Amino acid sequence: ERDDATVEQVETPAAKRARPLKSLFMQGFLTNVLNPKVVLFFLSFFPQFVDPLAAHKALAFLALGAVFIVMSTIWNSLVAWVAASVTRRVAGKPGIKRWLDRVVGTAFIGLGARLAFTTR
Repeated sequence: ERDDATVEQVETPAAKRARPLKSLFMQGFLTNVLNPKVVLFFLSFFPQFVDPLAAHKALAFLALGAVFIVMSTIWNSLVAWVAASVTRRVAGKPGIKRWLDRVVGTAFIGLGARLAFTTR
């Protein structure tokens, strides 16, 4: 069993080290651009929403991409804001972190057990 006080002392300096926003943005951008699953998703999902007889297919793809970007940005911003708010509230309360770790761990174990015992 680990000693949480020791772990917090080790993790705290690394957690407080701030990275520039530009660096974080570029890391996320490159991760998504170079991810082949993202390309496969767009190539398999978007064509069903473009009329094969449309005069400007490229424009339709660009419009769908723009809508996806706007919706994703709004959703991801909301998720980041909620996560930051929860993190600020829970930061100095190790009991809540321990409880949350147990709940999430139990959920993963339950999902793994369900997957292991699922039959086709």
